[in-house]
Amino acid sequence: IEPYYRDHEVDSTATGVGVLFGAPFLFQHLNLLDTNSLKDAPVLSSTGKLPTIIYSHGYTSFAGQNTVLMEELASHGYIVYSVHHTYDASPVTFANGHTADFNPHIKNPVVEPNDEAAQKGNELFLKMFGDYPFEDRLDAFIESHNLSLKTQGALATVGAPIWLDDRLFVLDQLDAGAVPNSVKDLVAASNFKATGQMGMSFGGSTTGALCHLDARCAAGINMDGGDYHITPINAEMPVPFLMLHSDFGKDMMGDGSMKIADEPYSFNDFSYNSFEKAGLDDDTYRVRIKKSTHIGISDYALFARQPLQGPLIGTGEDHTIIQGQNRVILGFFDKHMKSKNNGFPAQQIAEFNGEVVEYDNSRLSTWWNALPAEKQAEYELRIQAVKRGYSGYYAHSSKLFGAQASLASTE
Repeated sequence: IEPYYRDHEVDSTATGVGVLFGAPFLFQHLNLLDTNSLKDAPVLSSTGKLPTIIYSHGYTSFAGQNTVLMEELASHGYIVYSVHHTYDASPVTFANGHTADFNPHIKNPVVEPNDEAAQKGNELFLKMFGDYPFEDRLDAFIESHNLSLKTQGALATVGAPIWLDDRLFVLDQLDAGAVPNSVKDLVAASNFKATGQMGMSFGGSTTGALCHLDARCAAGINMDGGDYHITPINAEMPVPFLMLHSDFGKDMMGDGSMKIADEPYSFNDFSYNSFEKAGLDDDTYRVRIKKSTHIGISDYALFARQPLQGPLIGTGEDHTIIQGQNRVILGFFDKHMKSKNNGFPAQQIAEFNGEVVEYDNSRLSTWWNALPAEKQAEYELRIQAVKRGYSGYYAHSSKLFGAQASLASTE
């Protein structure tokens, strides 16, 4: 049985995760915790290829941050591959002994007290995600991305393209069978022509872009990620897609500075549908796990205890937070990759007594379709201008942003 961290990961990955919480020792004991995974377990015999899923962790996290979810999927016949995004992730030690550490700006961030761009970014953040009309929120969203382009923000202009390239590289290598002998039987049993794609946080944002770009994505999931990859904004997702949320009804700033609505808006309202069809597409799903925080959409719900559990993970029951993720994600993939008539999502949501709920995004389409045509055209032009601005950072800009973006990047 595999431990949560192997011994050689204690001083690298486990310590690195602890550093992010200000306590390097916090997770070092997890090499003593057994998982439900077996090392070098034989591949299930099958007459055909097994359904295959590729996953990305959150920014600064690690490949195993959703091990419980991976075990759930594997136990139902899926093959799951997890990508460790080196340097933007917690340290990882390779088989040859080399350790890839954090990027210096992650481990030792320098915050200038008089940084006007940072102050402006915080103001826009509060406006995007708080209790404001859609017009104010969309203005703030566009302005935030223009600010990232102006300042060459590390997440949007550097991290986002690199993570997308990471995912495409891994998928290409697996699809070509360019892998070590130790996993050739696993790779041979995998179906890379129609994959499930998912990720948590920044990895979820990456997944949305990948499913717009690569026809090998058959279904995708964003686990509580934002919109750093702007491709899916005001655009129809070409495949079934699930947006799984933590409880965005909480004050994400933690200091009372954010205006929270009685019926809170999602921080991802503008993604995965055109504005005119938001909330009206049967294959785009939005589900919220109540009383959970962003970090709670991971294995951390099993590690933290009071007094840390409430502010870090949420006040919901561990079972609901963890199994809510597992049941909803498994149900989505079973429906769209195995064609199961499983009542998704209503049947899975009903198991959690109102603590897991659907989120209705149709308020956006109602607002949008009531706007004058000239106002709609103005917004569309502004969004296209932002997409053209990003196109120069992406190797696949013509496929991601369209022909206009490709032309703009060569001007």
